[in-house]
Amino acid sequence: MRHFLLSCITFLAVMALGQLQAQTVISISGTIYDSGTNVGISNHMVVINLIDSLTSTTLMTVNTLTDTAGHYAVALTTANMPTSGTGEVNVVDCNGAVQTLHFGYFAPITSLPNFDFYICGSVPQCHASFLAQPVPGQTVVQFHDLSSSPGSNITQWLYVFGDGDSAFNGSPTHTYASPGIYNVCLLITTAAGCNAQSCIAVNAGGSSNCQTTLSYGVLPSGAQGFWATTTSTGTPVQFDFDFGDGNTLTSINGMVPYTYPNGGIFTACVDVLFSDSCTTTQSCVQVNAGTGPNCQADFGVIPDTSGQFSILIVNNCIGNNLQYTWDFGDGNTSNLAYPQHTYAGPGTYHMCVTVVDSPLTCTATFCDSIVVINKIATPFTIQVVGPLGTATFDAPPSLHALQAFPNPATNEVTIAFDLAKSTLVDMQLLDMQGRLLRDLSGRRLQGGAHQLQVEVDDLPAGMYLMRVQAGEQQEMRKIVIAR
Repeated sequence: MRHFLLSCITFLAVMALGQLQAQTVISISGTIYDSGTNVGISNHMVVINLIDSLTSTTLMTVNTLTDTAGHYAVALTTANMPTSGTGEVNVVDCNGAVQTLHFGYFAPITSLPNFDFYICGSVPQCHASFLAQPVPGQTVVQFHDLSSSPGSNITQWLYVFGDGDSAFNGSPTHTYASPGIYNVCLLITTAAGCNAQSCIAVNAGGSSNCQTTLSYGVLPSGAQGFWATTTSTGTPVQFDFDFGDGNTLTSINGMVPYTYPNGGIFTACVDVLFSDSCTTTQSCVQVNAGTGPNCQADFGVIPDTSGQFSILIVNNCIGNNLQYTWDFGDGNTSNLAYPQHTYAGPGTYHMCVTVVDSPLTCTATFCDSIVVINKIATPFTIQVVGPLGTATFDAPPSLHALQAFPNPATNEVTIAFDLAKSTLVDMQLLDMQGRLLRDLSGRRLQGGAHQLQVEVDDLPAGMYLMRVQAGEQQEMRKIVIAR
């Protein structure tokens, strides 16, 4: 969540002394597009916050959903609030990442059309999974649905038992005509139109049963990768991974780090051989690798305390031999890595940077809003500079690779991070008004990778903040809870 406010002394005095007696009307509208298809995304949550410019306190939070064309529109009538201030519009993409645009408002009427978002929206937000429990000495197998679908109910289950029979309920019992190993698949469909499939090998009526569920995410080491969860009377002795991008790996370990060299959506699978010769076949999971890890577009907005420029834009882009395109939001652009630009006057400017690496394997875009409220209405200048983070620490930071997943969450959020050394860690979950909801402070953890779980099943849907402090270092992450 980034926003920066410039204001003259007169404006600060007005903000500090009084509240509006009349009403202020703020009209915000836009469309959320699927970045892969450029089609509007329907029934997508939009969270709008109004923020006190002096204290950074959230004064009002409004949630709305997009219509069938992906459009949203909100008219806020604010009484007894400051005459001018800032706000933000938040949406969550298919990877659970929160995208934010900032704006400024001015009494009595502020109209903010075309606050559009381009997000990955076509990746299914559901996962099919099930457990098979054979009855010892019989060919009867009890199936238990373990599928997940954050934000949307599962409306249909289809089990294909591998012997020509099928069932349409979540946890059926099936009797096979003869003992054997059968490839069983489950297909789920959600109310939002998401479809997902999972298949495992089931040993019915035999002396051994084995099954595997493949997952992808953050490993305990903090790296991205796969892990296979197995059930068998035997011991797993070989894992054959097919990452779906042409690369394969045979390993004795069921947990392997893997980063996709190029972006895309891949179906990864694993076959597992056990010591009793039982073999599971094609346990698969769909992976959204985005636009690939080879480049990242990002920038931060901070004041220039030297007084030379009004605002510094910190270039946090990552990649090899990057080519830049900066769009300053006022009709002007630049292809420099560290450009300088002067705006004609105050306002809200939607600024974007697009990077392309060389050789061409990755393209990434990041956008945010620059909000300048200046009663004198004079021009202001921004300067793009290199990363400044290393200059602010006397010693290397203790906290690394902070992540929150799943995001959006329904019942539980996992907070993952690395510690450079043994450190006292404080962790707090706050609402958007800054009220403390969960306090997990006072833990001394050893150096290395950690994953801590936070229960959120009793909290209403909306946007929250997770604050993590390790020693003198503090970081925040936005968390969305969906119901």
